[in-house]
Amino acid sequence: LSYSSFCEGYSKFVKENPSKTKSLTIHQAYRPGQALLIDYSGDGLTVLEKADGQEIKEVKKQLFVASMGFSGYVVAVLTPRQTRKDWLYAIDKSFEILGKVPEEIVLDNSTSLVLKADKFDAELCKELKEFCDHYEVSAHAVAPGRPTFKAGVERSVGIIQQEIKKRLLHLPPLTAQGAEVLLSEVCKDINSRKLSELSRRMGFEILEVEDSRFGSVKAYHIDVIESFRLALRNDLNM
Repeated sequence: LSYSSFCEGYSKFVKENPSKTKSLTIHQAYRPGQALLIDYSGDGLTVLEKADGQEIKEVKKQLFVASMGFSGYVVAVLTPRQTRKDWLYAIDKSFEILGKVPEEIVLDNSTSLVLKADKFDAELCKELKEFCDHYEVSAHAVAPGRPTFKAGVERSVGIIQQEIKKRLLHLPPLTAQGAEVLLSEVCKDINSRKLSELSRRMGFEILEVEDSRFGSVKAYHIDVIESFRLALRNDLNM
């Protein structure tokens, strides 16, 4: 059966059985230590910081979340923005927190890291490729418009957002350091919960199963040089 024949037959089946196919889902199974799913939260986290004139003001930090595919173990990192440098810093920091390196990184089609989105073979930026070469890991972006292809981290983002909002109701405005402590506590709490009634094991216990499959962390210096295209006019001015 060719791929085109399968697609044709499946499309016909969907049209004839809409009630049976409305809630179809794909079960994603990862081996221990195989994949780290990454994403940014849409909400972010507001903290208090000193401006240039030493005036304290509110600054919105971006919330990066990473989740191991097999164990569901989560880590979170705050960054100033969502630039290429911020993404690479956050991934590197996640490796540091985990103390290990997975086989692959699964990401969405962020324009900071993905130069050209594609359903099967997205074009990744040079800096991410070099980062992966350093750690000897692979990276791939999921199909465009398919966030459920990395449902593990999407779910983790939602849970972390809910926990942060709940705790902020009982806390004064946070400094950047206070926000880091809050994130650490939230992740620790989430990782201590039972992942499911079926497994009956805690997140950190399942992570131990992954531990032997991880690669080792190597020191990495995040030094991203932004590239600019310059046009040379006829008068030799740029």
